[in-house]
Amino acid sequence: MKRILKLVTFFVLSSTLFFSCKDDEKTEITYDNLAVEKASVTLDVGQQDEVKITSGSGVYKLKNKNVNIVSAVLEGTVIKLDATNEGGGALVVTDIKTEQTKKIAIKVVKVPNLLLESKKVELELGSTKKIMIKSGSGKYEVASKNQDIATADLDGGNIVVVGLQKGNTEITVTDIKSMQVQTLSVRVIQPRGTYETVLIKAGKFKMGSPVGRGKKNEHPQHEVIISKDFYIGKYEVTNAQFVEFLNAKGNQEEGGEKWLDIGDKFCQIEKVGKKYKVKNGLDNYPVIDVSWFGARAFAEWIGGRLPTEAEWEYVAKAGSDTHRYSGSDTIDEVAWFWTNSFNSNNEMYKGRGTHEVGTKKANEFGVYDMTGNVWEWCNDWYTPYREGTQTDPKGPDTGTARCGRGAAWDTPRGYCAVTFRFYLSPRFSSNAQGLRVVFDK
Repeated sequence: MKRILKLVTFFVLSSTLFFSCKDDEKTEITYDNLAVEKASVTLDVGQQDEVKITSGSGVYKLKNKNVNIVSAVLEGTVIKLDATNEGGGALVVTDIKTEQTKKIAIKVVKVPNLLLESKKVELELGSTKKIMIKSGSGKYEVASKNQDIATADLDGGNIVVVGLQKGNTEITVTDIKSMQVQTLSVRVIQPRGTYETVLIKAGKFKMGSPVGRGKKNEHPQHEVIISKDFYIGKYEVTNAQFVEFLNAKGNQEEGGEKWLDIGDKFCQIEKVGKKYKVKNGLDNYPVIDVSWFGARAFAEWIGGRLPTEAEWEYVAKAGSDTHRYSGSDTIDEVAWFWTNSFNSNNEMYKGRGTHEVGTKKANEFGVYDMTGNVWEWCNDWYTPYREGTQTDPKGPDTGTARCGRGAAWDTPRGYCAVTFRFYLSPRFSSNAQGLRVVFDK
């Protein structure tokens, strides 16, 4: 009996030990070797980055040997880095369960200072200029404060600036890595000179005179759509501006006549030696004695064109269907014409003559002298009006007379209305004939 009990006891103890050993074998855990995605990291000062722990037990600790160079924070299996100062160092990642370690070499370099080729740029309306970024990280953003005046884009290491409207603006250049910022001052000017313009927005208006008003060729009144924005000279072209053109191109002959009738005794430009000069004190007076050919040549030289007759009247009416003159029903407010054009500094006929541009009140669009001072050439060949809505009319392809608008210093009041149409040979010039230029947007 005792022998049997001993055997049973031995069997039970043996079984317990056996199953205990089996359980120990089942709960034994092995882990993947510790690994990180990068053994070394190079950062710019101010740059942030991440390094992932790609394998291991899942429980780690991080030692940063150079806290003054880079900030390192362990979040799960991701080490988040923030470079603060230039230098080198290392991070040590330890797997707590296996005690394996991995070293990550850290190098922080200073981004070159953001430096532009120039901090100022001046460009002509409609032109493009490139400004080189001389140094920086190589990754940048640019933004224009006023995209109506100038736009900015990047082309490799260059800032591409396009001038759209006369005026001043700023372009900010940001180095994305270092967050350094530089400002580029931009000035957009008129091509080849100081010809100021006003932006005219697209729209529609009634061209001509209503029934019972105006001359016969101002009828029928009809709707005209101006479909695109454009720029027009704020003032009539001056003697000083036209002299620049003559000295660049000469006084050429076209259509059988010189561009400028310099032989007219009233002409305010003279040739002295090989240079054209404005007569004393008359720089800011409107140029006169210009043929249509000369007016067109000047407009093209400065990068523009002569206005169509529709564009001219659209600007002259300036949104008003009622004003008889450009900007007012009171002609003396806005125009130099026969009754008020006396000028002891510039007598042409009976004490009268042209006056400096911009000395009367502007119209609602901010444009001066659309009535009076000098007649202004338009591009169109003259043709009678026709009924029906028209979009951007340009006149016929051929003709014998070109349109002139606006009246002049020697014009009687009855011929000064914004709707009055004047037409004459493109070869014609006189001491009351000038011009104004438009620019396509």
